[in-house]
Amino acid sequence: MTFKTIRSGMRSAPPTRRPADMPADRYRQRRAMRLIGHSRARLARAFVVVAALMLAAASAAAHAVLLDRAPAEGAELSAAPTRLLLRFDEPVTPVALRLIDADGHVLAGPGGVVGQDETLRLDLPTLEKGRYLVSYRVISADSHPVGGSYVFSVGVAGGAVAAPEASPGWTVASVLLRALLLGFSLTAAGSAFWPTTRQQRRRANGIALLAALMVAIWPGVEGGLALAEPGVSLLDRAVWAVGLQSGVVRSALAGAAGLAVLTIGLAAGSRRLSGLGSLAIAAAFLLSGHVTIAAPIWLSRPALLMHLLCAAAWIAALPLLRHRVRSAPMDAAARSLRRFSRTGLWLVGLLAASGAVMVVVQAGSVGFLLGSRYGAVLAGKLVFAMAATGLAIRNRSVLLPALEHGESDAPARLLRAMRGQIWLLAAAFFMTALLEDQVPPRSLAAQAEHNHRAEAASSMALLSDGNIVVMLHLTQREAGRYGVALMVHDAAGRALAPLSVTLRFARPAEGIEPILREILPADGVFTAENLLLPMPGDWAVEASVLTSEFTETSVRGMIAVGTR
Repeated sequence: MTFKTIRSGMRSAPPTRRPADMPADRYRQRRAMRLIGHSRARLARAFVVVAALMLAAASAAAHAVLLDRAPAEGAELSAAPTRLLLRFDEPVTPVALRLIDADGHVLAGPGGVVGQDETLRLDLPTLEKGRYLVSYRVISADSHPVGGSYVFSVGVAGGAVAAPEASPGWTVASVLLRALLLGFSLTAAGSAFWPTTRQQRRRANGIALLAALMVAIWPGVEGGLALAEPGVSLLDRAVWAVGLQSGVVRSALAGAAGLAVLTIGLAAGSRRLSGLGSLAIAAAFLLSGHVTIAAPIWLSRPALLMHLLCAAAWIAALPLLRHRVRSAPMDAAARSLRRFSRTGLWLVGLLAASGAVMVVVQAGSVGFLLGSRYGAVLAGKLVFAMAATGLAIRNRSVLLPALEHGESDAPARLLRAMRGQIWLLAAAFFMTALLEDQVPPRSLAAQAEHNHRAEAASSMALLSDGNIVVMLHLTQREAGRYGVALMVHDAAGRALAPLSVTLRFARPAEGIEPILREILPADGVFTAENLLLPMPGDWAVEASVLTSEFTETSVRGMIAVGTR
């Protein structure tokens, strides 16, 4: 077989014609060793090319966080709302938004949801008195589903409502599919970095076809995971409709294109074409997932790319080296292994360094990393990866010298050790797939920071005259601008439904006259935005409650308005 130059400027491959005075076995060994020596240059060029492409992509936000909801969590409404509103910190793709009563009946949704940028809206039917559960599920910018639920009540005191149980089968299927997809794709892609025989290229093509099958059903499985409903199957149209809206479609298309190019290149014996397919496969994994949107993008994406390329080269080299140990004379196999071990040092070092960068990017803080499920799964992945590295070190320092010295049992011991490395790396791939299903610590840290800021920027006051109680809540949106939410009760704690509430904020000591804001009920909820209170500190507040056309009651108090 012949090997072509990968790209202009690189050192040429060994001559395609064997010198007349060189034995055929010696020629094949020399050609294989020289091509192995070129692998580091190909890896470096692959990293530079794809890194430049991915750095040009726009950055995305982090894991979606629910900021506001109406009705509010735990709200006890006297009048039934006519719609649900959810607002997130980034644009999301709606999957399901449901209203469920205390008996478990779905009263509204999942259809009929209107999504506009960060906001979801669902119109509701007429609701009776009782407790209701809102269950939502969306796809965030990192292509992963985000869901939750909360309870509110109409005309009764709040309480618990059981949410319907989601099927765990989709989670298991998603993790297994991602593990198989990662393993097959990287094994096929890595074959482009090493010299291979025609039979080995056919085997790599078979692995690429298996990866293509995984790619084909990937959006459907992710759609089932996003729906998280029992009783649905991969054949349901709704599953594919949701999956085709997710970000994994971009990865699936890029991966399919890369696998097709790789397959054609391997079949034609074109290392240039198969190398291009490998780059496309690696780039596909940069189009979705937690790491790809983690700030800073200029660091996280190249680190992931380097990690993928090194893992691909490592996992693909092992079966090739096993074949070399089985079929070649001991001295020839030893020379090939010794040459590979020099490249292997770089692979393991770059793999560890890029992995460390991704851990730092994803961690947010050590506390969030150690105390999260993400940290526990990551620890499992590191155990398998370190065990595989330990076997590689043992091969280089113990078994390879034994093979060079001609010890009779050295080939068998090397074959067992490399088979163990393959299984350990497969386990690491499984843990990587499981890792994608966990919320990264940086998202937990962002959620905690958002909650802390919301709490610090919130002010509450109870205004009462003994007959009416107004619970007033201000939430600072930015300096000097607030959102308002209030509830009105009688002395016995029963919710009232006034026609309107007029708020007056003043600071008499500074000569600031009242700032008026009338709030009308919207879907049974009293909320308003863009209340301007330019100065921090204590404000005198008066709430005039219009309980009927002819009855108005005023209650007064003080509220502390802070700054961010």
